[in-house]
Amino acid sequence: MASRQSPIPGQGGMCIHVANPNAPGWAIRICRRAAGDIAMRAPRPLHGTVADDGLPRFALAFRPESADRKRPDLVRQGPAGLNSRMTGKRHASLLRRLRVRMAASIGVAAAVLLGLWLKVEEVRAPQELPRIVPGEPVDLGRVELTPLSLSLVPPGQEGEPARLLMRARLLNLTGESQIAVFGFPPHPPELAAGGAAWPEPEVILDRDGAPLAQLHPRLAERVTLVWQVPPDWRPGPVSLTFHRQIFKLKDNLYGKSSWLLFQPAARMSVVPEGAP
Repeated sequence: MASRQSPIPGQGGMCIHVANPNAPGWAIRICRRAAGDIAMRAPRPLHGTVADDGLPRFALAFRPESADRKRPDLVRQGPAGLNSRMTGKRHASLLRRLRVRMAASIGVAAAVLLGLWLKVEEVRAPQELPRIVPGEPVDLGRVELTPLSLSLVPPGQEGEPARLLMRARLLNLTGESQIAVFGFPPHPPELAAGGAAWPEPEVILDRDGAPLAQLHPRLAERVTLVWQVPPDWRPGPVSLTFHRQIFKLKDNLYGKSSWLLFQPAARMSVVPEGAP
């Protein structure tokens, strides 16, 4: 082995060159800079090159152990390591923001769903209907109905059923003549007795004694609603339920004004006149 020393130009250090006479073209240079770093490198060209004798040339760098370091380590961390740390920090920050936004979105969606569920439950929950008495008007949507009296009429001839008559006053609340006075499909007052609903009544116009065909705007008419009494019915209190049809100026399908669903509006319990 042959060695020689030479200063590092402009850096204040010293290099030792070691060469092997038995291996031409093979040499190692050990340098100590003023900063204290020790570098071992082969003569240029570096990294991945092969000398004329087929032996690889190499370059290594070491940093002496300090008080807080017990093992050799790289002198400096290259741009690849710095970029890796910065990329990791950006990914962590992005994940935190995504988690916050996802939590906020889930909270908003849960609040909206809860509000919708409460609205649905409010509609589905049975509510006590307003109670009315004879002489009190009820808004049915298209018309206003005022029940006046309810009476039990015996059969006119043998073999005919008894009849239950409700006399009422009807007022058309719309701006046009109404054929479907109780809406379409028709929802006239629903009579129930003994827990069973009766068939729909026949509506008679009192002034001509004929079935009601239409009702003109803002023209009150006296009518009679006639129910055929079931054979097994025993006279007693009956219940009348009145339904109101909902009007919407613009529906969701065509954007036109239309009459939509029905909902119970009021209930009346009364004992028919003439009942034994």
